[in-house]
Amino acid sequence: YSEIQTDIIDTVIAIRNNTRYIRIYEPIPDEKVSEMLVINENESASKIPNIRSEGVYLITGGMGGVGLKLAEYLARTVKAKLILVSRTALPDREEWDQILQSQIENEQLCQRINHIQKLESLGAKVMTAVADVADEEQMRNVIHQAEANFGHINGVIHAAGVLRVKSAQCPMEKISRIECEEQFLPKVHGVLVLDKLLSNYDLDFCYLVSSLSPILGGLGFVAYSAANLYLDSFSDKVSNTSNNRWTSINWGDWQYTGAQQVNKIFNAQSIEALEMTSEEGQKTFQCVLGLSGLNQVIISSGDLNKRFDQWINLNSRKRISELETQTQTKTGDKFRNQDEVEEIIIGIWKEFYSVDTVNVNENFFDLGATSLHIIQIHERLINRLEKQISIGVMFEY
Repeated sequence: YSEIQTDIIDTVIAIRNNTRYIRIYEPIPDEKVSEMLVINENESASKIPNIRSEGVYLITGGMGGVGLKLAEYLARTVKAKLILVSRTALPDREEWDQILQSQIENEQLCQRINHIQKLESLGAKVMTAVADVADEEQMRNVIHQAEANFGHINGVIHAAGVLRVKSAQCPMEKISRIECEEQFLPKVHGVLVLDKLLSNYDLDFCYLVSSLSPILGGLGFVAYSAANLYLDSFSDKVSNTSNNRWTSINWGDWQYTGAQQVNKIFNAQSIEALEMTSEEGQKTFQCVLGLSGLNQVIISSGDLNKRFDQWINLNSRKRISELETQTQTKTGDKFRNQDEVEEIIIGIWKEFYSVDTVNVNENFFDLGATSLHIIQIHERLINRLEKQISIGVMFEY
């Protein structure tokens, strides 16, 4: 009862034996990070734990943005044998040159072919496999085929997920089982399938590609963040029961990946300032490889505590609300026509962004809006119009 009454904002609380626990995030010591960063590519196989020269690595979501970047790192450093699992089939290799030369196929297909050729030019051997990671029989066949081609699998990266779909950004009041399943199938069901099929393996690593959404949230991320949160919880739960140690990596933003398109909606700071380049992301992965005994590693290119305060504790939102309470006088007037309401709304946007003009048909996000901005403007609208407005409506304009 006392916990309900307190003004202290903590998102995760546990009461055990009359002791109150909260979740905190401990920074990795700088010296440990520096130790891994100074290792050059030629020394990787001998000096970086958990990877081996010409090791065999299975990557689900292997044709996605993050999956390909991590595959590139393994190709360059240890000339890995890579199994890239995707739901989309590629044409036969005999057709690749013609496709690239004629450019008659779609751009995404050409990019995928180019990526595979780049991996092979770096010394990797690449097997592409078509499978739904949530389908146990399909994944069993992939593993058997991989071992027939390359031998024993040494490590797994579970990067499967769907990002460029409605379910990745859907307001809570509009979420349904359909949107949830679209996110849960590759991540939740996928990791359960992998854990079952690989339970008797002695793997060097098992990495789960999660995101910052379970920690920082994000409007519309109900299903997306829940699926990633499951990965975080799974790695913690099975740490003492599974033959393999699963580690969930909560990645921040990468440049030129599908995750960037999702995260672009909710970052309060400039997305360009927070994005990791491919080189930075791969160096970070090298640091993660050097860590052992951890169930979860969080990667944030900005100050995580500041971002947590801004998004979860909503410090900036509180400050704006306090200022508005002090300066704003409610008139109690009821707006009688659409033009008058539009004038009030446009005025709020002009005031918020300090611009002279805003078109009534302009898209919020084209003005530079982020989800944090939407929260703040949503409060101003309620105060000025004296009406309850669903925040989901804000994402429709």
